[in-house]
Amino acid sequence: HILSPDYTGMLATVAGSLTGLGVDIHSGDTYTLGARPAPAVRKGPIARHRLRASEKPPLQDRKLMVARLRVTCVESLTSSRETVFAVLGDRLRKFIAWREADKREEVRSALNHAVADRLSLSRPSRLAALSPVELDIDDESDPLRTRLTIIGQDTPAFLYAIANALSLRRFNIDRVHIETHGT
Repeated sequence: HILSPDYTGMLATVAGSLTGLGVDIHSGDTYTLGARPAPAVRKGPIARHRLRASEKPPLQDRKLMVARLRVTCVESLTSSRETVFAVLGDRLRKFIAWREADKREEVRSALNHAVADRLSLSRPSRLAALSPVELDIDDESDPLRTRLTIIGQDTPAFLYAIANALSLRRFNIDRVHIETHGT
């Protein structure tokens, strides 16, 4: 289980950190606690006060990401599962501290390097062709959220790639259900 402050891109941070350590995500759920629809922003003299980066609300007043994931250490460079998860905890704490300091690009760069380094060690079958990704977009069932259903071949860094692409466009991910079939 992972419990952390929720930021745009936090799912990508968790997925990229796991991928970078050679950990494969099989299934799980992530969700945001404390998520409330953003209030309408008023214009004019009664404009809503926005927090500056240095004015973080207390933890109990912030959104939190909860991740319950079933994983396998497939290509660990470390000797034990405990060591992998200790390193994961250290990385996530460092990335959260960087986000608190508004160092979003540093987090993204470190994750991209970790994922690229891990993928360079993989030896995928030269004969394997990727299947097309199925994408269903439902923006009618909920007036405040869009539901994406994404079905694709399970490949290394698949969740990271999708979560990172959405966060680059500043989409917030409130809930994810992950299933891997056939493994």
